[in-house]
Amino acid sequence: MIFLWTGNENNLYFQFAGSKTVARVSKYEISLIGDKVSFVFMPHKLHFFDSTTEKTI
Repeated sequence: MIFLWTGNENNLYFQFAGSKTVARVSKYEISLIGDKVSFVFMPHKLHFFDSTTEKTI
């Protein structure tokens, strides 16, 4: 897991079901590599992209 501070929001990069995944989280969610983080997926906020074409699925 990699955590990047980007201002108002942070990006959390991780593997999920064998896929590279990024979650946008609150700037107050501070995590370090190796930390265990619990969260829930909100289906209406998920976006999927083709890794080859980078087009929205």
